Amino acid sequence: AGLLHDIGKLYVLMRIQDNPVFIDSERALQEIMDAWHTNIGVALIESWKFSEELATAVRDHESYDVKEVRSPNLTDVVSVANLLANQQNADAPDQVDLINFPACRRLRLNAEVSTVIIRESEKAIRLMHQVLGI
Repeated sequence: AGLLHDIGKLYVLMRIQDNPVFIDSERALQEIMDAWHTNIGVALIESWKFSEELATAVRDHESYDVKEVRSPNLTDVVSVANLLANQQNADAPDQVDLINFPACRRLRLNAEVSTVIIRESEKAIRLMHQVLGI
């Protein structure tokens, strides 16, 4: 789910690669991505006959405010991972208070736990780079 949640972005990039309007304008490209990548991603997931749970996770991975009372699910995991990954972006705004996000509460994830997860992930990524010679 983590690898496929933004698959619509790849499709958009492949379709517009020869259109200089989008290549020359980062703002135009971002607007297209924001408007289309999720719906395209869901369409691809459904056409590949992946599970409804995966399609829902792709569709709702940026819906950080879903407040239903329920057990945590794949959508919660993908949306929180997306949120944390976006926070690591150098251009991201200040850190967000994770406790304000319902998915984080369902997953019992707070700033302290997420910091540990990110540190451990960074170690694993460095190890993969060493193994792959990157």
